[in-house]
Amino acid sequence: MECLYFSSAIVTLWKNSEDPIVRKLCATALAAAENALQLQVVSEASVQVNGEGYVVQHENYGDACGPFCGNMLNLAFGYYYTQDAAYFEKAKELMLAYAQYEKWHGKGFKGRGELNTGHFCVGMAYGYACFGSLLTDAEREIIVQGTYKLGILPLLEDWLLPGTKIHAFDTMGHNWWPVCVSDGAFAAIIMCDALAAICSTLHSDIIIRRMRLILKKQKNSCWLTHSMKNGTAKVLKAEGNSIRDISAWVWHTVMPVSAVC
Repeated sequence: MECLYFSSAIVTLWKNSEDPIVRKLCATALAAAENALQLQVVSEASVQVNGEGYVVQHENYGDACGPFCGNMLNLAFGYYYTQDAAYFEKAKELMLAYAQYEKWHGKGFKGRGELNTGHFCVGMAYGYACFGSLLTDAEREIIVQGTYKLGILPLLEDWLLPGTKIHAFDTMGHNWWPVCVSDGAFAAIIMCDALAAICSTLHSDIIIRRMRLILKKQKNSCWLTHSMKNGTAKVLKAEGNSIRDISAWVWHTVMPVSAVC
């Protein structure tokens, strides 16, 4: 399976480009990839916080999911640009570790799905989209089951599905609803084939159908992007295959919605 983000054709194009801007952007991206090799797994015990009120709303789960989500595509770029297996091994180490956490949310938050839950989902989706074909069946199962149990299902049940949802767009008062729903949607769509194997056919169909409806209006006309800086879900209009697309990739992880819908 070709990497969803870094096809062999586009990587070859970048590597052979004589454009100084492309060369500079690739060098910047490769430096970010090399820095990402220094990431260490953050133990779940170290991000758990005791107390009351706001201090335990998220606990410190962001210390794990932030660097994880923000660097998975850096590692993917490094691997597909250089073919150095160290980038893949680092990505796999992080994915397997976080897929075996007990939870992806702070104990003080009502429900099981919050912003950190979404960020974990996005990191897993990036990794699965870029490295899924390189994983063993056992590794793939751990990652998909963990993402479903800890991320996709909690976000669905808390924010979207009738009968279980505890939040609504007009009760949150800010951007949490679209961020949580779109992050869960992203992971569900990327892993849709594998999800059918771990949950009932009916449940899997409901997940994918609902998530695709969310993105249907953007198909073929927009880019679904996830900011590498602050994790805020965004939609940008497509500008065609130009240098601006490569520049946008450096600052925003860019993915054509039409590739997954």
